[in-house]
Amino acid sequence: MQSNHEELRDPRNRDLYEDLQERRGFALTSLRRYAEALPILKEAASFTKDSDPHLVYFYMGICYQDTSQPASAKEALLRAIQLGVSNEHEASARYRLGIFIFQGSRFCTSKISTGICFATSGIGD
Repeated sequence: MQSNHEELRDPRNRDLYEDLQERRGFALTSLRRYAEALPILKEAASFTKDSDPHLVYFYMGICYQDTSQPASAKEALLRAIQLGVSNEHEASARYRLGIFIFQGSRFCTSKISTGICFATSGIGD
């Protein structure tokens, strides 16, 4: 990517640049390189093209969670759900939110959140 840096700065290639940044953020998250992925995903969240903002926020939530930033993680995961993340990712997002709630000593609320996760994802049918 460094060798093509100038080409990616060209406004005519903006869509390509944005797509690459999203994919880099997703890949770094999958490789558990959360601290590296976070600034890339933050940048990707600012993109205006028709992309997958729900996935950007989902992966940001994972990065925030695994870099010990629970408030930001919760916000990003809730945003991913709001934006319509897929059932598979929504179940994971709700599971992660349930863990936050449970760790906050609100077991009853956690149980409800997890129940909603199962109900909306079709688990247990």
